[in-house]
Amino acid sequence: MTYAYSCLEGLFKAYIENNLPNKKEEYELSKLSKIVKSHLKEHFEENDEKFPEQMLNLIGTITNAVSNARNNFSESHFDKTSDRWLAEFVRDCVNSVGRLVLKFVK
Repeated sequence: MTYAYSCLEGLFKAYIENNLPNKKEEYELSKLSKIVKSHLKEHFEENDEKFPEQMLNLIGTITNAVSNARNNFSESHFDKTSDRWLAEFVRDCVNSVGRLVLKFVK
């Protein structure tokens, strides 16, 4: 869970560093995800590109799941047992969100 959290944090920070350097002081994961999601949505709308809104919504949903799981269940963060199914689900979701965000890191 901690690895997934760190991956998302790094991806979002890289995206912001490349696309929105005036917002690079933000450090809270949920706020980082909102910044990235909003910027991607604005980008698509400005360029009149169709996009699956549900896919962009997953950025926040997955980020919240990772953050909450890390803070409440992760053995590496609070010495609690991390459910294996949740860890596998999150790994796959982080991979998907990562591939989406990386397409827009210039």
